[in-house]
Amino acid sequence: MRYIYFLKDSITNEIRYVGQTDNIKRRYNTHLQKAINKDSSEYNTYKSRWIRKLLESNTSPMIEIIEECIDLESSNLREKYWIEDLIKNGSQLTNSHCGDVTPHSIE
Repeated sequence: MRYIYFLKDSITNEIRYVGQTDNIKRRYNTHLQKAINKDSSEYNTYKSRWIRKLLESNTSPMIEIIEECIDLESSNLREKYWIEDLIKNGSQLTNSHCGDVTPHSIE
């Protein structure tokens, strides 16, 4: 089983990231660890900067499972769908690997 999830801003409730995983708890912890580890290749990404900003405010991103998929192929399609749909509807995502980093992401 694979999961499509949102990372949401716990202050504004905005969706800031769309991802997929087969282990939601592990993936959430990985996002946090990569955001605070200065040696991580993801340390200076928009997503990590946003997460650190939340952590500095004594809060953290919320994770919300939005869909379950049976395999990697379907989860890839559904993740892409959600990213495109959210961008089209004005969400300020930090998914830099999809070329959808919005001006708001550069905080």
